[in-house]
Amino acid sequence: MESYNCYSCGFNNPIAHTHCAKCKKSGAAAALTSTGTGSFPEGFIWPLFPKNLSLGAAPADDVLIPTNKIQDHHCRLDFVKGLFYLTLPKTAPPAFIGGQQVRPNMKQALNDGSSLKIGDEELKITYFNGHEGFSEKETFELKQLAEKSVNPTVSRLLHIIAFKREVINLTSSADIFSFAIDTVLRITELDRAYAFQVTSEDDQLKVKEVIAKNSDFTIIEEEDFSISRSIMTKVLENQGSVFIQDADKDVNSTVSMANFNIKTVICLPLTVKNEQGERELIGIIYADKTLSTTPLPSGINSSLQSMRKITSHHLVRTMMIDDAQSDVDGFKSYFSNLNGEIQKIRDYLADTSNHIEAGTSSDSNVFQERVSECSEALKMLSESVKQNF
Repeated sequence: MESYNCYSCGFNNPIAHTHCAKCKKSGAAAALTSTGTGSFPEGFIWPLFPKNLSLGAAPADDVLIPTNKIQDHHCRLDFVKGLFYLTLPKTAPPAFIGGQQVRPNMKQALNDGSSLKIGDEELKITYFNGHEGFSEKETFELKQLAEKSVNPTVSRLLHIIAFKREVINLTSSADIFSFAIDTVLRITELDRAYAFQVTSEDDQLKVKEVIAKNSDFTIIEEEDFSISRSIMTKVLENQGSVFIQDADKDVNSTVSMANFNIKTVICLPLTVKNEQGERELIGIIYADKTLSTTPLPSGINSSLQSMRKITSHHLVRTMMIDDAQSDVDGFKSYFSNLNGEIQKIRDYLADTSNHIEAGTSSDSNVFQERVSECSEALKMLSESVKQNF
């Protein structure tokens, strides 16, 4: 598990902890603050934890700046002896520190107060260790900035922006489901997440598991998932979201949660309006944590509802693509089989012709029977084509 040493007391903390477990101070060593010249408003802030970091537009980047002018994994920030050093790959667009262009593949220090220009964003770095000459007011303001930088609401907002930006480029439902549960795991810090596709056949809802992942984004391979099926049933029946933070205290917790020792659960319906204007369930996102409870961050409901709506909207688009691709694949398979059957008839006729040429039989009835067999096979193929088209 990734970790960092607290900038204030040196205690080792899991990377998911925004505050040191020992001294309770903000875990960030510094922060990047927007000057407002790019896509982000003035004062928007990104925390820099005391470890080596990646900066870019990808959801997996430690410093997430989801804009079109910044690449995925745009650059690295290495933390060495209390200072961050920026390294820009040769393939990345230019970046500037203090107005000077950064030379590719060479570490360049980001000193306190330095400006960093990357893409359209101009950022200022502030370190939180303060200075001996700082007044009490300046020290207090620095502490406030450190607390503001690790606000989980900001991190969730960035992940929702990144999700909305990236999901547009996905062309299959499976990819959207996978990206959706990745985002849920990132913003909730739960143990595992599952995606299910829901279809309706003869007025019956059919639920198909699409993908499941652990918190480290590895695929869950188990065949019989130990999830709360009663929670799933609630969502299937009511099409409403379920949020249970502590199963030991929540009256809405279920027997299946107790059986599988599930303490925290989130279940989100993915719905769209059908041609009749009615809500139709097309999928479910489920995430939970076992053994111990996880306090769900304040405002998480709003973030997840935004992500749920974005996911539903784009699933409709990709499901149409999936259906069209399924039709194409069906045609390919049918014509491949048809070609195979025609080839069998050709081979049979060629074999008959060879026998005639070789004079292996003087009985014309044998050859007439072979021609009749081929004629019957062709009739069957013709009927098959008529029935299918």
